[in-house]
Amino acid sequence: DHSGADQSGATTSAGDATPEVRFTKGAFPGDPHDAADVTFLRRIGPDAYELRLFMDVTAMVARIRLMTWMGALIVTVTLSGAGLVVARVAARSSRAAHLSERQARYLAEHDTLTGLFNRFGFGARARALLQKCAETGKRAYLFQVDADKFKDINDIYGHATGDRVIEAIARMLRGAFPEGALVARLGGDEFAILVTEAVLNGAPSSFMSSLPTGTEIRSEDGNSLIEVSTSSGFAVFPDDAPNLGDLMKAADLALYAVKNAGRNGVGAYRRDMTRALERRHWELQGVRNAIEAGQLVPYYQPLICARTGRVEAVEALARWHHPTYGVLGPDRFRHALDDARVSTEITAAMLEQVARDLRVWRNIGHGFSAGLNIGEADLKDPDLTGRITDMLARSGLHPDALAIEVTETAVTAVNTAAAGPLLKRYRDAGGVVALDDFGTGNSSITLLKSIPYSAVKIDRSFIRDLTHNETDLAIVRSIVRLARDMGFKIVAEGIETPDQVRLLRKLRVDLLQGFVFSKPLPARQLSEYLEWSSPPRRKASPGRPSANAA
Repeated sequence: DHSGADQSGATTSAGDATPEVRFTKGAFPGDPHDAADVTFLRRIGPDAYELRLFMDVTAMVARIRLMTWMGALIVTVTLSGAGLVVARVAARSSRAAHLSERQARYLAEHDTLTGLFNRFGFGARARALLQKCAETGKRAYLFQVDADKFKDINDIYGHATGDRVIEAIARMLRGAFPEGALVARLGGDEFAILVTEAVLNGAPSSFMSSLPTGTEIRSEDGNSLIEVSTSSGFAVFPDDAPNLGDLMKAADLALYAVKNAGRNGVGAYRRDMTRALERRHWELQGVRNAIEAGQLVPYYQPLICARTGRVEAVEALARWHHPTYGVLGPDRFRHALDDARVSTEITAAMLEQVARDLRVWRNIGHGFSAGLNIGEADLKDPDLTGRITDMLARSGLHPDALAIEVTETAVTAVNTAAAGPLLKRYRDAGGVVALDDFGTGNSSITLLKSIPYSAVKIDRSFIRDLTHNETDLAIVRSIVRLARDMGFKIVAEGIETPDQVRLLRKLRVDLLQGFVFSKPLPARQLSEYLEWSSPPRRKASPGRPSANAA
């Protein structure tokens, strides 16, 4: 506390570091105004110490002036010793501050879960490493790695298990890449590795082929083994990109290509991937705009009863009325259908329009149902059944007015254990569930047993050569027999010739679909088609379709 200083406020500091020890000027009789201060400081010694003494020492110093030479020497030694103690404390405090600073810097640059560099720490070092490669004319390889279906692992096993998966992948990458490689966790399940050709010390191709693409951990209870696959994409500096930002984009495109091709692999960047990314962006944004503008509409392809020749159902297929390119089919916006968020927006838009069109046809006496394909993203929505039934109810329709069509690929991608109960709820509500493209997946028979289907649709690949290929004929005959024994309605799609129609009728297929009857039509043209092909026999009930609807 400096309150004991001279009331005039004029003070002299002892030492250059801090004015904590103060002496009142003019307190030493017979000396010039500052001489006593200087004399005292000389007696203390040549070294200035930071003395954190919070008191007024003016009176004490005045008494010291009256002491003997021995007393002054004792005080000098005592104060010198005190200075050494304070110096040791200050040094210790300085070391603690330095350690605290180092710890803060480490935490700022490292991932706390894995101990790897984080995005910030990786970025600074990676840029420096690429600069060195540019100066020496050497290449560097940037890998982007992430876990396949990591969200499913978190959802099924919990976030604690998810953290253990991240740690296992970090260990795998540390062991896979040579010392000197820069390994980082960018966030979530995303990892990046930058390694120079000098560190690889060999042919890059041989290293790529030996790079692991998965690991495994024990479940929390220790009773089961959880296998985790990874996907990796890499790009080369400076061949593929001249800086870190563009290099990471290129590696990410390569990673996306691996994911799109089925996951669990390693892929290199190609220049055409940039064009593919631009195409994907064009499709995603374009379809979103089309939904808002009412340009994404259902086209309907009739399903014909094999016995009566009447339209018993229709399949709703998405079409994009592009203002420049005209009517575009799904093959022209495949990326939008593969994107989880956009595909659910497409489904919602299609559901609303299909329900509205069905209501119009019911009002004029057509009692057929409509089928709509539901994708992988929709099957992950636990509220799917409620969304569909609510939409139908708002149009005054019963759930059996709409058949949910799912492919084997979508069901297996979501997980049969999750998709089964969801589809069963829709079936229990009175809805229809159809297995689309039957025969093309890896687990068709298993799906027939575990999913509550109402109908199966034989894939067009078996219909194309049906009339002159004995193998295809045998397969179709077996599918029909199996489906009939299990109580499923049987639909053949992709029919293009009258000969195929005659043969399928002989095989006792229930419903026939294909260009031989009609291409997909917009709602107004379908209404015209219905007038001459299947005129209304009676006005349909408000909620339910005719008994033969699929």
